[in-house]
Amino acid sequence: MSNHRKVEIRRDDAIFDLLIDENTNEVFVDGAAQFMVGPIVSKISFYSSAGLNENDIEQRMTKLKIAIPTLAFVEFIAQTISNLELASDELLENNERLKEKLIASLNTTIRRNS
Repeated sequence: MSNHRKVEIRRDDAIFDLLIDENTNEVFVDGAAQFMVGPIVSKISFYSSAGLNENDIEQRMTKLKIAIPTLAFVEFIAQTISNLELASDELLENNERLKEKLIASLNTTIRRNS
């Protein structure tokens, strides 16, 4: 018996079967800590909040680092923006702060691409 399920991806820009391992590790993080975008490989570090220090300064502990081909990273960003646009009404319905950040980010992206 297999420990994965198959999702068939059939789009104009991509045709593949995605095998999702049911035992894949899932790590919750509070945000992205560092980015390094190179011509071939990009690296991203994610953090979780570790509380405040004695001076009331937030402490952030890296929890996950990934290395990804830069082309795949760019494709991930483009797909993320597309998904955010599709789900924007639902995402923004009850979250004004998210709405402000998303609009600012999309406006910046649109200006860069114009």
